[in-house]
Amino acid sequence: IKKNNSYLNNSRCIYVKFRDEFSDEVYLKKINYNLPILFSENEIKDKYLNYFYEKDNILFLKNKTVEINEDIIIPENFIIKIKSGENIEISNNAFIISNSPWEIGDKEGKVSISGYKDNFGGGLVIKKTKQTSKFYNTEFKYLSGVENRFLYNHKFEKPTVILTKYLERKKNNYLYEKAPLDNYDYMFSNKFNYTGAVNLYETDAIFINCKFIRIDSEDALNLISSQFFIENSFFEENNFDSIDIDFSKGKIKNSSFEDIGNDAVDLSGSEVYLENLFFLNIGDKLISSGENTKANIKRIEGKN
Repeated sequence: IKKNNSYLNNSRCIYVKFRDEFSDEVYLKKINYNLPILFSENEIKDKYLNYFYEKDNILFLKNKTVEINEDIIIPENFIIKIKSGENIEISNNAFIISNSPWEIGDKEGKVSISGYKDNFGGGLVIKKTKQTSKFYNTEFKYLSGVENRFLYNHKFEKPTVILTKYLERKKNNYLYEKAPLDNYDYMFSNKFNYTGAVNLYETDAIFINCKFIRIDSEDALNLISSQFFIENSFFEENNFDSIDIDFSKGKIKNSSFEDIGNDAVDLSGSEVYLENLFFLNIGDKLISSGENTKANIKRIEGKN
């Protein structure tokens, strides 16, 4: 890591230089001190209407399966309802930012919010809502979060987007490829600071019979300053942490974690009850409890 002479008046390094050992191509990754770089709300405020229609302050998907390949933001004072059997397919690391609560699925059918194996979606943020968001029988899959979205070339020109792919040769095997940014409508702002593929901030949430599979984000699920209940849920092949809980209160019961790259459950400044959890092939800690967390843990089993 070396500072560029043109930035001598700046106390921080701006870029890190990388060389592709196969192609010898040299490129630069911008150091983001305000992780992560995300959206300008005014520029994308109406794009959600391309995918949802409104009836009595409820937003419904326009089609049974909706493909989203750009960042969208949903304003407040709605309820987003995704019916059983419906699917949201996200690509190009796109993110959905919602200022309204979500009600997904029911106790019978299934719902999928997923990227593609060869083109991951970014994920979902739900923030500052008064009503509880509810997720039933929902599968989150092939999502990458926001940390790796942008790459800058050696000429400091326009950035390119990083596409995340999954390779079957071994578990937690992810590949990153560059693609031109011209066709994708990404906006820049330092207003957001989320580390998960699915993020809830100041939003109460319920997850019942949910799955988080092949998530390549710092956290598969990040709960911040929220109350939550997670039951009968399954986390598999999450490349880093599965659940990161910050300054929140809630319960995780009857759930399992398999082939997790880092911590299965990471707790900070929270009050959490954990019961009947199964862990298999966890890269770091089964449960990381720190920063004034109060954890009540009953009946856990860990292997490998």
